Amino acid sequence: MSVTPASIAARFPDLPGVSDSGLVQLKIDEAKLQCSETEWGDLYELGVSYLTAHLMAIQKSGASTSGGGGTPVAGPITGETVGDQSRSYGGPAAGGSGTGDASLDSTVYGREYKRLQRIVIKAPIVG
Repeated sequence: MSVTPASIAARFPDLPGVSDSGLVQLKIDEAKLQCSETEWGDLYELGVSYLTAHLMAIQKSGASTSGGGGTPVAGPITGETVGDQSRSYGGPAAGGSGTGDASLDSTVYGREYKRLQRIVIKAPIVG
């Protein structure tokens, strides 16, 4: 089975924009560029599916820095001043693609993608 707009719609029926098969296919193609089928093995299609859902969610929420439109979703608080009220928020990872680790944490789909990625990409054993 391959990842298709229909499989994304079946897996994530409540995902914003899932009925636009052209947009879904565009995001599938983008996700495939970021996942290596060789590295991901049996989890490749699941990884592509969750990354596709994440990319769709951040585009629809305006959180993408790559042309998603709208106001970006604030990241975690990185600084705060009480006197005269000041607050700083973290944003997407450096590089501006909106798909770095910080951005992945902004959706449930991205967090699941990261969980799968930790299974697939094992850290080297130092001994």
